[in-house]
Amino acid sequence: MVETLRTERGQALVEFVIVLPLIFALIFLVVYAGIGFNRHLLVTDAARVAARAGAVARFDAREPCEAARDAAANSVGGLSIDVTCASSGLPGDPFSVTVRHVLDVRLPLLPLEDVDLESTATERLE
Repeated sequence: MVETLRTERGQALVEFVIVLPLIFALIFLVVYAGIGFNRHLLVTDAARVAARAGAVARFDAREPCEAARDAAANSVGGLSIDVTCASSGLPGDPFSVTVRHVLDVRLPLLPLEDVDLESTATERLE
């Protein structure tokens, strides 16, 4: 009777040790998915804010691209981004801003590649 209990405890411990890394990997993936979604929202919002700032930049006597870069940098709170602009510079023409961010994915024991997050917004120059 005592031998049966001892082997069942050992079996449960071995199963737990086998399943534990999978549970940790799943937890890390869920956390990184949340971080990735948050960064995606930041990049999308930065593109929208930058496009609006560029569209109204002439009222502040600034270049639209310069205003867009400053607005995007201020809206992401220190996140590293790359901002590109496209416009002819005439009032009424579309002004497009693309914001890019590389999400570094570092999970223990899982070789995953970095994820490129990109968002584009367009406003008409005023």
